[in-house]
Amino acid sequence: EAKRCGDIALETFPLDSWATHAMAHTYENQSEPKQVVKMLEETSKNWTRGVSFCQHIHWHKANAHTQLGEYEAALTIYDTHIEQCAREVTCFLCPTLAPC
Repeated sequence: EAKRCGDIALETFPLDSWATHAMAHTYENQSEPKQVVKMLEETSKNWTRGVSFCQHIHWHKANAHTQLGEYEAALTIYDTHIEQCAREVTCFLCPTLAPC
């Protein structure tokens, strides 16, 4: 049910980063890290426009790569997209990376 609703949300509002985020959680909860990576790559043009929330979605992608044993891909995402958030932004969406 969650996947069906998420698909409808992304089709209807493709720029809604919350829908993208919800779908990442849906796939994570189903232990489908390949689907997380695939979905985030297919929708990246829509959710990479933000600032702090974009960083959190990148975290989901890095986490999926880690679950797949793709550590270099995860580190590249961290180095390219997440580290700056951790250093410069007080980000309520990535509390493990930046102070609240």
